[in-house]
Amino acid sequence: MLQSRGDSENYFSQMNCLFISLMAVAPSTATTAREPMRAAAAETLSWVRSQETGHELLKLQAPLPFTQPKGPPSFPSLTVNVSKQLQPIIGFGGALTESSASVFAKLTPSAQAAFIEAYFGVSGNRYSLARTHIASCDFALSFYSYHEEPGDFEMKSFNMSRDFELLIPFIQRAKAAVEGSKSGALPFRLVSSPWSPPKWLKTCGELICPVLACGLRAEAPNTPYRTAYATYIGKYLDTMTQAGLKPFAITPQNEPNSCKPAMESMRFERDEEAAFIAQQLGPMLRAKHPDVKLLAYAHHTDALLDCR
Repeated sequence: MLQSRGDSENYFSQMNCLFISLMAVAPSTATTAREPMRAAAAETLSWVRSQETGHELLKLQAPLPFTQPKGPPSFPSLTVNVSKQLQPIIGFGGALTESSASVFAKLTPSAQAAFIEAYFGVSGNRYSLARTHIASCDFALSFYSYHEEPGDFEMKSFNMSRDFELLIPFIQRAKAAVEGSKSGALPFRLVSSPWSPPKWLKTCGELICPVLACGLRAEAPNTPYRTAYATYIGKYLDTMTQAGLKPFAITPQNEPNSCKPAMESMRFERDEEAAFIAQQLGPMLRAKHPDVKLLAYAHHTDALLDCR
């Protein structure tokens, strides 16, 4: 489902990765879309593998036995304590982007149906979560935002028409597949994240981040840049709600600790992001979209300690 900007035609030829999926298999698990998963014997794990080499796609592998170690393992081991429940898992999913939507739109109707079923359907992965971008990101077809009229702090010229061309219909197909299934699946949940505010709300005046100090402009009585950005996000939520795609959650900024000169990005220091949430974004959400959750610090896991 992923490809970089401008590379949609070469997506499948550029994939070069190995993906291993481990699953607990119920006796009734089977599908006509791929090789049926057989019920594993007691104390074994059934698993499938996909890789470009050999064109393997969800190929069933030999079951792996669960064994009691006779001594310290010579390789990494995984211990599952089924008697102790920690945090709940609300679902699994992937990214729905403009570039992946463009590839999807080029498929035949039967291929589109097979794709949706493979990811979101009863016989497929049964994804129920999706992450998408607010305005453009590095997986869009080009740079764009929903508003680029400096000084229009009320966002009167806000316009999401571009997303209705490819991206929103793509997300609607995924949502329909999840909610139309009769498998007792989890509800469809969408997480939306901005990669960059509009140019005129940033100190560098670009969607990209050409200098490390490129951030959100300061709030002032006659130039309420941060309030305008909260309004911008609020209008996005309004539009998505009208399209039947109200996000389950949003983030204030994708990878806030990154500043990249070749893609949409913005440096958003933790204290600055916290202040934006407290003073502008949070009040907007409470007033207009109180049911939308806020996920702070959407970054790579190796940088999580930086948010303390």
